[in-house]
Amino acid sequence: MTWGCVATVPIFANMQDEVSMKKHWFLLLGILAVAAIVYGLDRLALRRQMRALERSYRVVAAERTPDTGRAAPLARAAQLSDLFARTAPSVPDATPVEPTDVAEEPQAEPSADDVARATRDQMDYVDALFSAETADPRWGRESERTIESTLQTRIGASSLESVECRDSLCKVRVAHGDEQAFQRFVQQALGPPAYWYGSVSSLRDESLGNDGKIRNTMYFSREGADIPILE
Repeated sequence: MTWGCVATVPIFANMQDEVSMKKHWFLLLGILAVAAIVYGLDRLALRRQMRALERSYRVVAAERTPDTGRAAPLARAAQLSDLFARTAPSVPDATPVEPTDVAEEPQAEPSADDVARATRDQMDYVDALFSAETADPRWGRESERTIESTLQTRIGASSLESVECRDSLCKVRVAHGDEQAFQRFVQQALGPPAYWYGSVSSLRDESLGNDGKIRNTMYFSREGADIPILE
């Protein structure tokens, strides 16, 4: 009996030591865990403080050193705007001016006789200049071929009576059976596509020919020249 009691005492003591040892380990692990958490929080706080300091430094640097991209132009624009507002001369109030009624004289529209007379005078003027020109054989022949070949494709029921080119002008005479044929030819001859790079004018004869046909005279100017206009 005495020997059994003596054997159980060291066993019980060993168990208490193991329990005590485990408590110490758990306590140590808890302390380490708490220390790690505190360390991590301190690092996070330190990082936030560093970022705040960096932002503060950038703001101070921007105030001391103008930003050539954004800050300087905006600040300069504000200064100029304030300067103009303080130095601009005052503008007196404009007094409204009462509109005055001005009687415009009605312009009489030209009569048919006036239009016919002006057309005849213009035709005589250009024809006189054309007759006074000397011939340019090379330019004249090329221009005659260009005008004749193009108008033949656009002439419709009308007929091409003559094509003559001299130094800077070409004269073309065309006959038409009726008003409809004349209007159709003018639209076709003067419309696109372009085939002549100078000026072109068309003047209708004042009266019908002996055969009852409508005739018009067309003038073509050399490239770079204009059809002469009677002032």
